[in-house]
Amino acid sequence: MNELQFFKAFGFYELRYTHDRHNDLTGGSPAHFLGCLSVGQATLVSADVRLEAAPGELFYIPKGCRYHSYWRGEGEIRFYSIRFPAFPSERTGGYRLQKLPLDAEGSRLFAALTADLRVTTAQIGL
Repeated sequence: MNELQFFKAFGFYELRYTHDRHNDLTGGSPAHFLGCLSVGQATLVSADVRLEAAPGELFYIPKGCRYHSYWRGEGEIRFYSIRFPAFPSERTGGYRLQKLPLDAEGSRLFAALTADLRVTTAQIGL
């Protein structure tokens, strides 16, 4: 993988929807994702997990996960999405779609990740 491919493998986004939305990812997630809802409600459904997310809740989507996502809100729906290709193990079969607890340190780290949504070496390092 060259340097350009490496940087393009990561993504730091704040997504906004102005109305309810359904995304079909039954083809499988192209990468690992961390998501955190700011405004609205979300339901993510895989073959074995139904995850309900409210504002402030962090969730993980493993690479290859086949799922549907449903986004609802009165007015704007906003959430952060962080895409990353690397994982401690290439064997991701043991990881499921799930909520992740956010303690004080995790909240601080996630705030730092979303403070600057550019893909930089500093953001990748976080």
